[in-house]
Parts: sequence; C-alpha cells; structure tokens
Amino acid sequence: MGVFRTNFESVPNIGLFGFCNDTICLVGNNVKKRYLKKIEAALEVPVERTSVGGTDLVGVFLAGNNNCVLAPHYIFHEEFEDLQDFSKQYDFDFKVIKTDLNCLGNNILVNDNGALVNPEFSAVVKKQIRQALKVRVVPGEICDLGNVGSLGVLNSKGGYVHEEITKKRMAELEKMFNVELIAGTINKTPYVRSGVFANNKGYVITADVKGDEILMFEDAMRIKER
Repeated sequence: MGVFRTNFESVPNIGLFGFCNDTICLVGNNVKKRYLKKIEAALEVPVERTSVGGTDLVGVFLAGNNNCVLAPHYIFHEEFEDLQDFSKQYDFDFKVIKTDLNCLGNNILVNDNGALVNPEFSAVVKKQIRQALKVRVVPGEICDLGNVGSLGVLNSKGGYVHEEITKKRMAELEKMFNVELIAGTINKTPYVRSGVFANNKGYVITADVKGDEILMFEDAMRIKER
C-alpha cells in the first residue's frame, strides 16, 4: 500500500483528473509523465492517460468499482477506442451510460458493495448502473446535495465523506456500503473527492492536505503510508 502526495503543476484539485480501481488508474492527458510512475507505485496498478469529451477531467466524468468503469455517452470515438484498448489490455469491463448527468464521477458514490446515486438519474439509467456495477443502487443525497460522488471517497475497507453529514445518514451509508465512514475535509473543503483518488491499495492526494486531514483519511480508508 502506498501514498503519493502531490499537486499537478501547482493545481491541488488532483482528484478531478484521476480515476482508479484495483485494476487500472486513468488520468487526464495533462498529467505529466513524471507523475505516472509515482502514481503507479502508490496505487499498485498500471496508469494510462486519456481524456473524456475532450477534457482532462477524468475523475469528474468516470465512475466505477472493481466490477466496471462507467463513462458518459458523449465521449469521443477515439476516447471510446482508448477505453476499449485499455479494457482488453488490463482485463476490466467498461460501459457507456447515456444520461444528461454527464459527470458520472460527481454523481455516483460507489464501492464493491453498493452505489449511492443522484436522485435525478432516470429509472432506466439507474438500472444500467446497477447491472454494470453489479451492486444495489440507491438514489439519495448527502447533506441535501445530489452530487454525491464529489462528496465522498470509498474503497472496500472504508470511506471518507462530507464533514457535515449527520450521524443518522452516516449510519445508513455505512450499512449500504458495508464499511465504516469518517467525516472530514480535504484541503478544508467538504468536496473531498476533488483532492484525492484511491483504491484498496493506496491513494494519491493533494500536497496541500492538512496534517489532521491526512491522518483522518488514512484511518477512514484503512491505508497507511509505507
């Protein structure tokens, strides 16, 4: 298990540019090559650069767990081909989801046990998400916000969520995801996903994270720095 603390060219919101599970890490084309080996070492998975809809915000637009990676339907043809090639090379499934809520990463909070999704997703889309991710899908909010994917970070061992979540809501989510949760911030923002991406093996986090935040995050995710 590993940890890599960094900013991408002085940008602290590194979570916007990365998605990972226990098989693959995908980062935006703007992430310089010099970061890739350190990301790979921290997460213990291969790292590939790509784009989604012509943007580098792969952490915003991609969502998924160890069963499947979800991409929005407006990805360009060459981006679809990239994902197809990566999926064959590294043996993971991916599915394209057609929805107006294109920022799947912002609107789906998921691990291998369950998925909390923006209530605005249609019934058809929720069914597609459930079938692809192979988990129970529950529409809901965190702190009255529907962009739940931006408000939490999960793996199969724990999770870290918006600092103002109620104890009742936290208990509900702990049951859904079958993990213990800790509430907090990353770089003093409750939109914790903006500053980090993680799997069961490690995490990549903004260099601007505060000392107390990183300790809480490590406790939440059950990942300790080597």
